[in-house]
Amino acid sequence: MPVYGWKPSYSVSVTRCDDDHKKLFALTNELRTAILRGKSAEVMNKIVERLEEYSVFHFTAEEALLVKTSYPGLDAHRVEHKEFIDSLAKFRKQGIAIQPYEVLNFMNQWLINHIKGSDKQYSGHLNAKGVY
Repeated sequence: MPVYGWKPSYSVSVTRCDDDHKKLFALTNELRTAILRGKSAEVMNKIVERLEEYSVFHFTAEEALLVKTSYPGLDAHRVEHKEFIDSLAKFRKQGIAIQPYEVLNFMNQWLINHIKGSDKQYSGHLNAKGVY
């Protein structure tokens, strides 16, 4: 049982978004496992790079849904996404091995707070527009 994992209470009632969120939690767990097993800085950096890449993929798809449905909170949502990507890039450039638990805790907390906060706010909007 992963310590950091997606829970049904995190659902935003949009299958595509929920599936992407599950993948982000899975990658976070992969980082956790690498840290606990004492993997090299190179291995940890590659995981964070994949987290960064998948986050960009997910954010692009999510924002496209929000554009398509004229979501009023889109601009603020985009800012949060950019700040997250910038933070991951900063961690990767500094070297994950220097502060692995800080990166792990940042990832987990950001995901939970963003999904339960900002993402939940668009749930009703997308559902009302026929996006499930």
